[in-house]
Amino acid sequence: MIQCVNFVSQSLNILSRNSEKLLVLAKNINTENFDIKVKGEYQAKGLKSGYNYKGTWWFCVWDKEKKTVKLIRDKHGYTSIFYLITDQTLYISEDIQSLLKIKKTTLNLKRIAALMIFYKTDEVTQTHFNEIHSLPAGYELIIQEKKLEIKRYWFPENTITKKYSNTNEYAEELYLIFENSVKKALDKSVKPASMLSGGLDSSSVVCVAANLLQKANKNLETYTHIPLFGNEYSTKSHRFGDETEHAKTVLQKYSNIKANWLKSEQISPIKGLEKYLEISAEIIHGASNAFWLYDLHLQAAINGHDLLLSGENGNGTISFDGIRSLLPWNHPFYSNMPLRRIKDKIYGPISHQLKSFLNIKEQVILDNYPHFLNKNIICELDLDEAYKSDHSTRSKVSSKAKMSTLIDLARVSRMPPGGVFAKHFGYSMADPTGSEDVIEYCFSLPNEAFFGTKGCTRNIARTMMKGRLPEKIRTELKFGLQSSDITARLLNKPHEVDDALMKITKNHTFNYLFDVKKLQNYWNLLKISDPKKANVGEVNSLLKSIMAGFFILKYE
Repeated sequence: MIQCVNFVSQSLNILSRNSEKLLVLAKNINTENFDIKVKGEYQAKGLKSGYNYKGTWWFCVWDKEKKTVKLIRDKHGYTSIFYLITDQTLYISEDIQSLLKIKKTTLNLKRIAALMIFYKTDEVTQTHFNEIHSLPAGYELIIQEKKLEIKRYWFPENTITKKYSNTNEYAEELYLIFENSVKKALDKSVKPASMLSGGLDSSSVVCVAANLLQKANKNLETYTHIPLFGNEYSTKSHRFGDETEHAKTVLQKYSNIKANWLKSEQISPIKGLEKYLEISAEIIHGASNAFWLYDLHLQAAINGHDLLLSGENGNGTISFDGIRSLLPWNHPFYSNMPLRRIKDKIYGPISHQLKSFLNIKEQVILDNYPHFLNKNIICELDLDEAYKSDHSTRSKVSSKAKMSTLIDLARVSRMPPGGVFAKHFGYSMADPTGSEDVIEYCFSLPNEAFFGTKGCTRNIARTMMKGRLPEKIRTELKFGLQSSDITARLLNKPHEVDDALMKITKNHTFNYLFDVKKLQNYWNLLKISDPKKANVGEVNSLLKSIMAGFFILKYE
């Protein structure tokens, strides 16, 4: 039974104790006299109205008489909430490092291994430590006597679908909601900044923010990561490795934007992994981005910003690409391409069902997925079954199901690290493409709203940003490739990779999880290969494995 609730900061200062009958801990609640309101609401309504708060927030209430704890957090924000229960005490923290000072706990090897194969696991509260848990966005934790319950309270996928005769109406409505989300994020900021990749989502955030700030006679700074060794390392026809020119078109449109171009030459990919781990205490899927993400956050902090905007959720909201095979048979796109209609409507679904029935697709993907785990570990930890289950839930049966997957992925693997970094560097983060209002509206859109008459995807964003976004970006069909020169950066300092592999491969736990010989052979081959032809997915897996090794050495 819980006897005490403590909020823990990095320095282990206890900010609140259970001195009153009703303890209230709160963070970033956008309302006055919060303690008084919550106390009354808790006693009368069980905090039901708390679910209506918007933005980035969390609060915890402990009723000492009823011995009940309720911990609730925002629907979808850059909030990181971790908890540990030990010695009849619930410890709550916004970072894992603080909780590790309370109690040393064992590593969650299954989660570490699973992350080498896919983005997330079904256990939404798991961290890399067995006794430390995370509370995801849209969830609440309730402890009553000896029962602990994690409940999801926000279900945007249940939003009723809108039906307009003109798809432009969706875009007009969504733009007003999106603009309002940007405005709310900027409201309390004195010196705002934004990530700017040059892609559709971050550029939309920057253009709307710059326009609003320009009217208020204020400026916006942007941070853009660019290649150090050129852009020739992206070899795929649908991607390009340097979005500098796209980002520059945004700067030309608004005179109140100051750009920061980050080549991050002072921090190597290997050093970046260590720096990232020092802050987050968790391994990330995109390990090849760790070095420049750390650098971007650091530079934003050095320049004194109090807000950093992003567009990380855009691919699940404003620039969602829908599911083409679910377009109506009479859609203009199919009228012009009858053979495509047959492929999407008949051949595709039959092929998918056959592969699922024969259990072919998942096994082929798993066998060919670039990872360096020991094969016996995959079976021993049931990762093959978890992988199949994970991919079967991504079945594109509806646009809402596909969108749910993307939002859930951001909820678990993108938003928490942002919260940890923001806390560490002392500013707030916000993503207007991932506000609850934007998410709920996008879930209300029919699948065909995401397509133009010629089958062009991401139609909502392209339509709503017409005249507001440079045409070079608005009409771009290719996607940018982050860390496109990652192989060249590694080969620029090969001794760092050699030293890292030498250290981590001596560790017993690392050898238990990873095929050390396969890992070393891959690196040796990469050193003599043409970096322009390297598979960026395989290189990322190499770095993710090294990051796992660093993590094990640091926290085992």
